[in-house]
Amino acid sequence: MLGCPANALPVSPAEWLTRTHPDEQPLLASLFEKLSSGNDEQINFTLRLRHGSGMWSWFEVRSRRQNTAEEQASTVLVTFNDVTQQKQTESALRDSQLRYRALYTTSPLSFVQWDRQGHILEWNRRAEQLFGWTTSEVIGKPVHHLLLPEAQRAEFNQAIKALIQGSGDGSFSGPALGKDGLLLHCAWHNVALRAPMAACSVSSR
Repeated sequence: MLGCPANALPVSPAEWLTRTHPDEQPLLASLFEKLSSGNDEQINFTLRLRHGSGMWSWFEVRSRRQNTAEEQASTVLVTFNDVTQQKQTESALRDSQLRYRALYTTSPLSFVQWDRQGHILEWNRRAEQLFGWTTSEVIGKPVHHLLLPEAQRAEFNQAIKALIQGSGDGSFSGPALGKDGLLLHCAWHNVALRAPMAACSVSSR
């Protein structure tokens, strides 16, 4: 896991600390200190160890005391589980969420997200400007009743149903209602989100 031969693996606490990332050295030093004092406390944390390639690898560290067969003595087992891939996936997900949030916030298009029951979950700044309602005014409201004239709701529902079933692209054009009662002609581009949200609409006037 560390990319080095067995005879080059760290043995002493000092050698382990040398291979540990500076940010996590206090965690590992604390573990060694507790083990040397006979502390039975179970300790779990993650840290980075330098790989033989020079890169940092993430490990989940767990310690637990094991009794011997005679039950008169015990040893402490410390395990290192490589979680580098998990950490990289989490980092990529965070980056993706930040990019999405930047697009969502600054987009010139209106973004509306709602759950499977049609209740609005998110409403970006452009939607506030276009339709007139603030985010706090629309969260939890049924999107169809809020934004669509009654005559358009059945057609819109059919477009969403076809999208979810895979028989349509979710596109819909027609009048939409603004807060001031003005009818806006909007082109809706809908995307089905499997969980936890049911759909996202991007509308342009």
